[in-house]
Amino acid sequence: MKLYIDSDPFLFLRPFPANPSNQLVEHWHEVAFFTAAFHGIMLAAPWINSRVFGKFYDDLAKKEEKTKLNFDIRIVSLVQAIVSVFLCIPMFLHPMFRENPVRGSYPFAALVNSFTVGYFIWDLLYCCVFHYDIFGPEFLFHAFGALTVFGVTYTPFCQPYLCSFLIYELSTPFVQLHWLFTRSPKGMWSDKLITINGLFLISAFFFVRLIWGVYATIQSFFLCWPERSYYPFWLLPMIYILNSGFQFLNFMWFGKMIKLATKMLGGKTKAAEKEE
Repeated sequence: MKLYIDSDPFLFLRPFPANPSNQLVEHWHEVAFFTAAFHGIMLAAPWINSRVFGKFYDDLAKKEEKTKLNFDIRIVSLVQAIVSVFLCIPMFLHPMFRENPVRGSYPFAALVNSFTVGYFIWDLLYCCVFHYDIFGPEFLFHAFGALTVFGVTYTPFCQPYLCSFLIYELSTPFVQLHWLFTRSPKGMWSDKLITINGLFLISAFFFVRLIWGVYATIQSFFLCWPERSYYPFWLLPMIYILNSGFQFLNFMWFGKMIKLATKMLGGKTKAAEKEE
């Protein structure tokens, strides 16, 4: 029994062309569908948030449009992150992940890439450009860089290996839940739940984005360097400049997490001392 997936069950749905000239053209319909699907989730997010947060969220929609929008975007990110993690599992188990990680290609990997590219198109245009005032330059760089890096895998370039970077999303559900928990009405969620989620958040971010992230970046360089003659001379420098930027952001965000966690723990300690 195979524990990995080779095929792409949606390729036959491409309306045109019959004979695509490259992988991006071959999978364009999936990219378009996933981009639209993520915006569809964004449109459904107010209904979800209204059911979960009730009057608090409904009042936000009337008074604090930016905060309400942030609640909705977190729902989209949660869905994308959870699905991404599950899509990574069969990719790690695929033989090509070990045997031909740089120049290899197979339909399911291209499908996963289309899912990811669709998300980052939506993220770049809707969140980071249209709502630049909320997210700012660091998220604009992240969305643009991620779209570029995942986009070039259609070459194909490191397509079987893309799960090594997509698995970063393992930390994202905890990030988004923490944001939702801490912006909810006081007392809606127990302190214990928030603390447990915070521990998972810091642990997942540290091990997946920092430890694994640095390892995967270095490992991919050693895998790609012997294959560099098969690609344009500018490709590897561009990819690793962007990857260095991602790692800088990861360390910066982790530093902010530790600072916030220390501040919260300090506040709880002072409160406990006052009670005594």
